[in-house]
Amino acid sequence: MSEDKELYASLRTQLSELNGRIRAHMAAMWQMPFAYIGLVALSLSLADAHPRLLRQASVALALVGIFALWAMAGWLEAAHRAVDHINMIEDGLALQRTAKKNPFMHAVPHMLVVVLGIIASLLIAVCKRSGA
Repeated sequence: MSEDKELYASLRTQLSELNGRIRAHMAAMWQMPFAYIGLVALSLSLADAHPRLLRQASVALALVGIFALWAMAGWLEAAHRAVDHINMIEDGLALQRTAKKNPFMHAVPHMLVVVLGIIASLLIAVCKRSGA
């Protein structure tokens, strides 16, 4: 009986830790696009004062955006792994499943913000190159 209580307490602790991980990953997921767009806006406004730097800054910002998407994909994958583990623990505790994966609710829109930033950066680099 004591082992059952210890196992139950251990699973509840794991459940709590996994919930915390999901919150941390999803917080980073929504913070990253806004930080990136802010960086794009600030950098391009500063580079506008120095036209020679505009093209290089635009290309650099597009690369940063690609790395941001990579990080976001990692956070999303980690959150999905945590959801899977939560579901396994809830099943083991005979609880109703509460954790769900729905990337179209949060992840995809936030990733699209970064994609738009990358596209804008590349368009500025191309337009600057063509003299437009």
